[in-house]
Amino acid sequence: MKATSLFQKGSIYILACCALATTFVTGCSDNTVDPASSSALSLGNSATIIVSDPIDPSEANDVRNNIQKNGNDTIAVQVDELEAIILTIYSDAEILGIHLDYDRDELNYECVVRSGGKVYIVVISPKSGKVKEKKEIKNYYYTGTVKVKTKVKVKEACNRAQEIVDGDVVEANLEEVEGEATYIIIIITNTNRYVTIYIDPATGKEKKLKHEEECGEDDDNNQNSSDSLHQGNCDRHKNHKGKGHYRHGNGKGYGHHFHCHCECTCDDGGNNGGSDSLQVITKDSAQIIVEGMFGVDSNAVGEINLNVADDSTATYATVVERGDDRYEVTLDAKTGALVEVTQTAGDFESGEYTPPATADGKTLVTLSVARTTALAQLIGTIKSWNLSRNESEARWVYSFEIEDTATSTVKTVRVDAETNTFIDITG
Repeated sequence: MKATSLFQKGSIYILACCALATTFVTGCSDNTVDPASSSALSLGNSATIIVSDPIDPSEANDVRNNIQKNGNDTIAVQVDELEAIILTIYSDAEILGIHLDYDRDELNYECVVRSGGKVYIVVISPKSGKVKEKKEIKNYYYTGTVKVKTKVKVKEACNRAQEIVDGDVVEANLEEVEGEATYIIIIITNTNRYVTIYIDPATGKEKKLKHEEECGEDDDNNQNSSDSLHQGNCDRHKNHKGKGHYRHGNGKGYGHHFHCHCECTCDDGGNNGGSDSLQVITKDSAQIIVEGMFGVDSNAVGEINLNVADDSTATYATVVERGDDRYEVTLDAKTGALVEVTQTAGDFESGEYTPPATADGKTLVTLSVARTTALAQLIGTIKSWNLSRNESEARWVYSFEIEDTATSTVKTVRVDAETNTFIDITG
C-alpha cells in the first residue's frame, strides 16, 4: 500500500485522535514510571477489541515493509513534549490529535490543533522536534481536545497491546474516548487483520468501552454540525467491518465516527450492522485461570498469546510446565473456559490432571481415570494425550497416542471424557 500524504486533497480527517504509532522502536527513549503491576488486574476484567476483515496479502506486506523501514527511526521527542512546541506557533492552541503512523514513506508527528477558530495540521520531526510543515485544513472530524500528559508512554501502551494480540503495531492513538484520554493501538496480525485495542494511559491496563455496542446516528445524518464533517462516510464504509481509526482497516477509517465500529448499511439511512467489538477477559485473568487449573505459580506459565480467529472468536494459548510435565493449554478468550489441553512431555503414565467444569457445567473425569480406560483397550506406552471438545460428536474426548506393545505402531485411543466410556481406536 502506498503511503498517502496527510494533505491529500479531499481527505476527511478524524481529529478526535491523538495518535502515536510505534512498533519495535529501537530508538525510543522512555523514562516513564512503570505502570501498575499487571497482577493488580482483577479476574474477569474485559477489554474491548475491534477486529477487521482480512486485508489483501499484498497490502499487508506493504504495511509491514513500511513498519520495518521506519522502525529504526529515533524517537527523541516524546508525545508530552509536543504541546510546548505547538504553543510556540499557536499560543492559544488546543490539541485535537497527534498522529505517528509507521506505515508512511517518512515518519513524522502529524499534529491536529485548533487555534483562533481554525484547524491546522502541524508536522513535527520526532528526531529533532523541528516543525517541518503547517497547514490549515477545512474537512475534519473530531470529538474533543486531548490532554497529552500521561503516566504511561506510548511504547508501554504498544507493548501491552502486543502482549494481548500477536502482531506488529501500525498506529498508536491517544484520543479522548468517552470523556477520557485513551490509547488506541492498531495492530496488524499474522492473519492480515487489523486489531484495535484500548489502553488506559494512567494505568497501562486494557480498557472496555462503555458504549461499544452503540453506533452514532450522526455518522450519516449529521453532515455539517459544528463538531464534525462526515462527507462520504456511506460510500467509503458501506459493508466494511472493523475500521482502523486512521488509515488502517477496511474502509481506511477516515471520516468514520471513531466510537462506532459496526457495519455501515446506508441504504436505509441508518447504521444497523452488527458490532465488531470482541470482549475478552484480560491476559492476567487467563493466567490466573491457568495457574488454578494446574496448581502452579506464575513462573510455571509461559507467555500467553491471544489468537483472534474472527470478530466473534478468540482464544488464549500458553504453555505450562509442572515439574517435568509440559502442557499446551487453550482457553476461550471471552469466558476463560477450557478449549483444549495437550501434554507433550513428562510423565504420561502416572501424572494427574483434573479438568475444570465445562462451560455448560458438565464434570469431566480425571486424566488417570480416562487413562485406565484407554490402556484397558490397548496395551502399550502412552506418548501424549489431548483433551478437547469434538464439536461434530458434541462431546468432550480424551485422545491418547499409545505405542502398541505388540506391533510397535502408534495408535489413537479415544475415551468419552464425561462418561469414561471407550469410543474407538484408530491408526
